[in-house]
Amino acid sequence: MNVSDAEKLRALEDENNRLKRMLADATLDNAALKDLVTKNYYRPMSKDGPCRT
Repeated sequence: MNVSDAEKLRALEDENNRLKRMLADATLDNAALKDLVTKNYYRPMSKDGPCRT
């Protein structure tokens, strides 16, 4: 492997790491949105029934 190949490999590794971080961020965003959507949007039951928050 010559210097040019090593530089290309380093650039590909850097890009791969950047893409992995982007995927991790998107996965966390997706999990947070799913958690938000599946939350119960009602307060605990009162005598009058549920109340929207």
